[in-house]
Amino acid sequence: MSTSFVAFDLETAKVLPQQAGDLLAHRPLGIACAAAVVPGQAAPVTWHGMQDGKPSARMSRAEVGSMVEQLTSLVNRGLTLVTWNGLAFDFDVLAEESRSGSTGVDHAQTTSPEHASLWRLAQRARRQ
Repeated sequence: MSTSFVAFDLETAKVLPQQAGDLLAHRPLGIACAAAVVPGQAAPVTWHGMQDGKPSARMSRAEVGSMVEQLTSLVNRGLTLVTWNGLAFDFDVLAEESRSGSTGVDHAQTTSPEHASLWRLAQRARRQ
């Protein structure tokens, strides 16, 4: 059985100086946009905020909630989410910005085969 992967990333809305250090210390960060590359789809799935029919600088709670539902649906279909630093950052920001307390793609799921963190793999490789 082969595994299908979905590459996912988000960009925060809050603009911080390069020397900001721990980004999570500057909450709330907001989400400006996100994207996922899904197998079988010609173009990436993208999300961004809308206000008065125009793109906005920050996604609303409802817009983030809808994105979380779509990501959860992908995981429920058996796809594995791949992020650079999802456990320590992306999923944390998703939970906060959707105000759900849990992303649906929660820590139980993201520490299981449904999530692969490239940052964790890079850290492991660095130690070897």
